[in-house]
Amino acid sequence: MPSRKQDLQRTIEEDLDIYQQESLLELEKTAEHEHFRLLQQLQPRPEEEDEQIQQTVEENHHSEKEDEDEPTSRLSPEEEEELANKLANMSTNDTFRALIPNPGKFEGITTDNDKIIACISRMHNGTAGALAALIADRINGNNKISWKEFEKEMKEAFIDGKEKEKSEVAIETLVQGRRPIIDYLVEFNLLKNKAGTDDQHAVFLLKKNVRKDIICTILSFPPTNLPTNLAE
Repeated sequence: MPSRKQDLQRTIEEDLDIYQQESLLELEKTAEHEHFRLLQQLQPRPEEEDEQIQQTVEENHHSEKEDEDEPTSRLSPEEEEELANKLANMSTNDTFRALIPNPGKFEGITTDNDKIIACISRMHNGTAGALAALIADRINGNNKISWKEFEKEMKEAFIDGKEKEKSEVAIETLVQGRRPIIDYLVEFNLLKNKAGTDDQHAVFLLKKNVRKDIICTILSFPPTNLPTNLAE
C-alpha cells in the first residue's frame, strides 16, 4: 500500500505536468497572437490602400495628360533657320503676307501684344530683323502698340514702293536727341537697311547726329580702343 509520502510525490508530479501543459498552451496562444498581429501590421489598412490606389490613378492621369499636351510636331533648328532665310529672301508682298497671318487664325492668342510678339518672333535678318528689334524694344519699354499700328508699320516697311526713297531722307535727319543710344541705334539700323546706306556714310551720319557728349566719350578712348568701322 502506497505511503502518504508517495501519494504526495505523485500529486506533485501530476500538478507539475498539468502546469507545464498549461504553460505550453499559453505560450502557443501568445505566439499565435503575436504572429497574427505582425501580419496585420504588414498589410496596409483600408484607408492607406485607398490612398495608394488614388495616388496611382492620379499619377497615371498626369502621365496621360503630359502625353496629350506634348506637341505632335516641332520645328528643328535647321527648319527654323530655313524659314527665317526664306522670309528674308521673299518679295515685299509675299514677305508681308507671310509675316502677318490673318488675326482670326491665331490659336489661343487674343491680345494685340501677343499677336505682335508671335509675328516678330519669326522676323530675322535685314529689314525684317531690324524692324522686329525696333518693335520689341517698344514693347519692352511699355510703349503700347496696337495691331493696326503694327500692320501699318509692316506695310510701310515691306509694301510701300517708295520706302527706299523715304528711308534715305529719314536717315539723314534722324537725330538722337534725348532718347537712349540703344533705342536710337535700333531705328538707325532699320533705316540704314531700308535705304541701303553704306557703312562709310552711316559712320558719318552717326558722328553728325549722335549726342556730342557720347562722341566726346568715344574720342577720349586710347587710340588702340577707338572704333575703326561701323560694327565697332
